[in-house]
Amino acid sequence: MKSLSAIRNNFKTQTSFVDKIILALIFFIWGCFTQLNDITLPHLFEFGLNLPQIILLQFIFFAAYLIMSYPSAKIIDRFGYKNGLFIGLSVCALGSLMFYFIVGTNNFYLYLISLFITGSGVTFLQIAGNGYIILTSEPTKAASNLTFLQVFNSFGRLLIIVFSTSIFFILSGISIEDFYSLSPDDYIITEINLIQTPYLWMGFIIFFTAILIYFSKLPEIKTSELPILVDTGAYNPTSVWYFKHTNLAALAIFLYVGAEVSIGTYLVQYMSLPNVGGRFLPDKESIKMLQYYWGSAFVGRIIGGFILKDISLRKVTTGFAFTAAIFALISIVSYGKISMVSLIAIGFFNSILFPCLFTLGTSGLGHFLEEGSGVLIASIVGGAIVPFLLISLAGVVGLQLSFLVIVVCYLLIALYGALGSNYKSIS
Repeated sequence: MKSLSAIRNNFKTQTSFVDKIILALIFFIWGCFTQLNDITLPHLFEFGLNLPQIILLQFIFFAAYLIMSYPSAKIIDRFGYKNGLFIGLSVCALGSLMFYFIVGTNNFYLYLISLFITGSGVTFLQIAGNGYIILTSEPTKAASNLTFLQVFNSFGRLLIIVFSTSIFFILSGISIEDFYSLSPDDYIITEINLIQTPYLWMGFIIFFTAILIYFSKLPEIKTSELPILVDTGAYNPTSVWYFKHTNLAALAIFLYVGAEVSIGTYLVQYMSLPNVGGRFLPDKESIKMLQYYWGSAFVGRIIGGFILKDISLRKVTTGFAFTAAIFALISIVSYGKISMVSLIAIGFFNSILFPCLFTLGTSGLGHFLEEGSGVLIASIVGGAIVPFLLISLAGVVGLQLSFLVIVVCYLLIALYGALGSNYKSIS
């Protein structure tokens, strides 16, 4: 029977520094790609789409995680993790190029199909990429290694947030001054080009990365012979649903992604509230707060990667989630700069929760790792559901008080780290 140590030794002996850079590039790409959608979708208002349609487009991207996680896991189980990365990148490239061709067509259903395809590709990358790092890392270093690679994901998101306007104009070959002096007809044509061009470049970059993966020396990994290390109480568990710590981790990731996306989605609006920053913070500065939020997450992942080398994974998860809940509560009950800084600080403590939760949730699964990863990635649909619940509550109690939803999310995550992540090992 194949062992995890054999997989790790094979990875160490076969891979070069360049191969590891290619892995990091994958994390960077899906960070850029996810944030690119957030930046460009609101621009579709100018091509005839309405608010419910924009919301549905954002929802369908997250829904792909839920719908495609199980099929993706089964395909990776059948063909291996390296092939899973290649498939995921190829599907992302297809969705990106399709989006390039349909921008400006006003065909809502083609937009839906395109975003579902890209979401499906990212689902493959999430399951295969995160799982590959877990399998090739020593147990005590898995969360730390995954956190360091997530730094590249955060950097991709931050790059798009900070430089998206400049990047769009540079790629499209037009200056900002010329853009705002265009006639109405030329404005629409140029706007289409501004949105199309990044997706064209992204499609080519993703496809090129897929070719690099295909010809890399990264060893193929299959887990069909790996032993289960968790005592589930069943003589021969037949599905991932026997593993309580995995299923509770899925709930924790649902809450984590929901909280993270909620803050990122409504942060500018929150900062503009009269008792937060609305009385002294200009609109442009409110947008900068979003950069600071994702920037703090970027810094948190760098520092967190080192912390996870020396401190218990469960303790870090519990401590960071509880601290995030405290800062969220401080932001709710305070006002002005204290409220603003407290909300931004959540990004730092939020930063390493996904690598921690994913590592805890997949621990000891053996040949059920793909299915377990699929369940965890499916729970990313929380990024579509929790923000909807929060904004619905905001209509009743106001936006600032509705952030109590965020507090509850982090407290439940802390509870998972302290209690729910424990399991009985097979002796």
